[in-house]
Amino acid sequence: MLDFLLKFPDLLHSAIVFGTVIMFGALGEIITEKSGNLNLGVPGIMYFGGIAGLTSTFMYENVYCVNAGIEPNAALCVIMCLVASFLASALGGLIYSFLTISLRTNQNVTGLTLTILGSGVGNFFGGSLNKLAGGVGQVSVAVTSQAFRNYSYSLVNFFDGFTGKLRLGTLLFSYGFLTYVALILAVAIWFFLSKTRTGLSLRAIGENTATADAAGINVTKYKYLATCIGAGISGLGGTYYVMNYIKGTWENQGTIEALGWLAVALVIFATWKSLRAIWGSYLFGVLYWAYNYIPGLSRSTLELFRSLSGADASSYDRQFLNRILVMLYYYLHEYRGWKGPVVRNNATTHMLDRVAESFGEVCYEVPVGFKYISAKIDETDAVLGGESSGGLTVRGHIHGKDSVYAASLFVEMISAMEKSPAELWAELTAKYGEHVMEEDNLSFAPADKAAVHNTLMVERRLPDFGRAVADADYTDGCR
Repeated sequence: MLDFLLKFPDLLHSAIVFGTVIMFGALGEIITEKSGNLNLGVPGIMYFGGIAGLTSTFMYENVYCVNAGIEPNAALCVIMCLVASFLASALGGLIYSFLTISLRTNQNVTGLTLTILGSGVGNFFGGSLNKLAGGVGQVSVAVTSQAFRNYSYSLVNFFDGFTGKLRLGTLLFSYGFLTYVALILAVAIWFFLSKTRTGLSLRAIGENTATADAAGINVTKYKYLATCIGAGISGLGGTYYVMNYIKGTWENQGTIEALGWLAVALVIFATWKSLRAIWGSYLFGVLYWAYNYIPGLSRSTLELFRSLSGADASSYDRQFLNRILVMLYYYLHEYRGWKGPVVRNNATTHMLDRVAESFGEVCYEVPVGFKYISAKIDETDAVLGGESSGGLTVRGHIHGKDSVYAASLFVEMISAMEKSPAELWAELTAKYGEHVMEEDNLSFAPADKAAVHNTLMVERRLPDFGRAVADADYTDGCR
């Protein structure tokens, strides 16, 4: 319990960052639904916002500035990103408004279609940016992302200095400016809907359109404006995810869509009140991260936390994904007869090395980045290549992650071997021994980060783990 209490500030910090993503989505949807429109396209709109902000700043930061030989202007990067994100998201809201208000199409069907459109547009342009940047996972807008994540180190250190282990400075002031914009927006929306004539008119439209129309309120105008502005605000959630949460890159694993649906759920959870969305979003964030901070949880309790929060990237998940790579390589080599080496990045299970060695094959290690895995498969004619986040490909398949193919291959393995994954894994661990991955989230005061980096990366001194360290890899960070 004491260990959990000491880590509680870290848990709250993580929860606030996570919660801000869905808070933007929920605040925009609250405005939209107050006009009487139920827009289930929030996930797609967040895709619009995320990819528009990333594309605009990528073209400025990595194309224009590189060709012109100048340094990117951080303020201009932020302005371009926010404007592009808001306009692209508002355009999604305009499409929805035209179809549902003017053409009177079904709101649910239109919203779901907008979600599919948004994810397709986002991943199409995200893939194009990856190609321009040199490969899968290589797109980066470091200057823009840093500008979004900057905060006052002196303010954080000042409050951390006299609050000790509570670290109130880190808890309250160590976020990018969009975190505080979300809070201000929540209060402003509450004031607008509760205290202004325009807000009351908007609520009247949502509650009884015919009565509002009879009172002389321009229903169509209000609905269009509320839906478009609400979509623009929701799109900022996608921007926050791209720039703050994953630090200025792009991933196509469906996380934005999952967070978009959480935002829709938050609207209902908060009973369409923007102030309640604040603590509701942070509560969702606590549930998302809590199992990483509470010691001694059973597997069933872990699954309960993950289902409550919609979590999809826990350390438990990564252990399971590591196991899938081992089982698939074993299946392809022994049952399909595909002979050859295997490729993994330096963050993926070393059990692949032991399995490959038993076959008389080689397990090649490459840096993090799927382009390195694909290139090594081509170079060595490897059977399979993968990473602990779940991305994998096999000999002769596309040079990129294909989750549908991977899932189909996994189902084929279970059917062909007539064993459950648990049975196969028990067989493999009995034969090769079990490899365990442990991870922890550590937070450091800003003043200590430089010292930690110097110790690990410059002096290359490792802390005392209480056990011998067999190897440390510096190919990509320190592992």
